[in-house]
Amino acid sequence: MKKTVQYAILAIVVLLVLIGRVFYQSRNAYLEAEALEKAGKYQESIMQFDQSAHGYFPGNPFVGRSLQRLWEIGQKLEQKEPNLSLWAYDSMRGSIYAVRSVYLPHAFWLEKVNARIAELRTAEELRSVPTKNLSEVLAFHQAKLNIDHGPNLGWSLILELGFFGWIISVVGFIWKGFDSRGVMYLRPSVPWIFGIILSFGIWIIGLIKA
Repeated sequence: MKKTVQYAILAIVVLLVLIGRVFYQSRNAYLEAEALEKAGKYQESIMQFDQSAHGYFPGNPFVGRSLQRLWEIGQKLEQKEPNLSLWAYDSMRGSIYAVRSVYLPHAFWLEKVNARIAELRTAEELRSVPTKNLSEVLAFHQAKLNIDHGPNLGWSLILELGFFGWIISVVGFIWKGFDSRGVMYLRPSVPWIFGIILSFGIWIIGLIKA
């Protein structure tokens, strides 16, 4: 029981350290992006806001702020520098999908940002080939952007269970299968070895199917 508590405390500490690191990196990228934007370095600021927005965990305020600032940069540059504007919107969209798991944080942005991307890509295409039909080109880009390439929720849950089952089985194998001298005991190890093989197989199948 004492070892279980120690492992639980260790796991919590590791988790808090990881969260702290993500928060620190996201905050620093956001603050650097703000400074770059004020200096008129929009390309560099977009890159930093994009990096900050990738640092998602529930409650990180800098993700939402970075998405908002990317939107504002996109709006500001639509007329003067449409390529940079499009990049800002693409960064927003990519950041939102990059942190997708069993749910999609900040999904409310997608309808707005998809609309702007479709408009800008349509204008870009018509500049290259003016003879194309505007409505058809716009409809094409809208349809492409609205396709959901997200993973299958059921298989995603299965692969998560397989992954965590594999970790627990490995820890159990080390904890129960060996003594303090590092000598392995076969009988106590068998269930954990079986768990490692089974959970690893479930994890791989989930990755393929999801």
